[in-house]
Amino acid sequence: MRKHKIKRMAAAVLAIVALAMALSSCSSRVDASAFVKSALEMQYLGQYDAYMKCMDITEDEAQELYQEGMEAEVSYLATILGIEELSDSSEEQLVELYKQICLHSSFEVGEAVLTDEEAKTYSVEVTIKPINLLTLAADDLIANFSNTTDTNDPAYTEAVVEILNRHLPDIANEDAKTVTVQVLTSDEGVFYLKEEDANEIVETMIDYSSLFSYE
Repeated sequence: MRKHKIKRMAAAVLAIVALAMALSSCSSRVDASAFVKSALEMQYLGQYDAYMKCMDITEDEAQELYQEGMEAEVSYLATILGIEELSDSSEEQLVELYKQICLHSSFEVGEAVLTDEEAKTYSVEVTIKPINLLTLAADDLIANFSNTTDTNDPAYTEAVVEILNRHLPDIANEDAKTVTVQVLTSDEGVFYLKEEDANEIVETMIDYSSLFSYE
């Protein structure tokens, strides 16, 4: 739980979901913004249509990517809470819970600004109102962490699920924060985000700071 012990995920959730979209017949500036918006809608809201069209993939493929993204979010939370191994049952419970949590995601994607014409790089502002559930549950989660001798004990994870469910009815969004991301273009003409930018979105969409600050 302590900040200096948190192992950052090597690949951000959005990177796992492969924030990438083939360029369409629209202008590249519009596409870069649409790329970010469609990926966020799929990743956090489970809305696939725009992303399916952008990526030319099936609904089954989009659902698989969405599931992978939720599993990655849960892995991130587990790492913060000191859980090295999740049982299949515990992971399933947390994934279903995170799907409910992420439905409260609030974000707006601004217009893309061309920053490097030769490299086809764009800057896009994403305005996010972070989800406050972990802030609401922080004291209980920290107490649960402090009172256990084995964070891999299923009872510890069960308590985490119970705590989050107990605070879920009071979930809300915090004041807006702006994250500026760089949309890069591969040699194949496919958009993608820098890993650090994707990580910043992940850490902003749900406010984890109350857990990071525990000493």
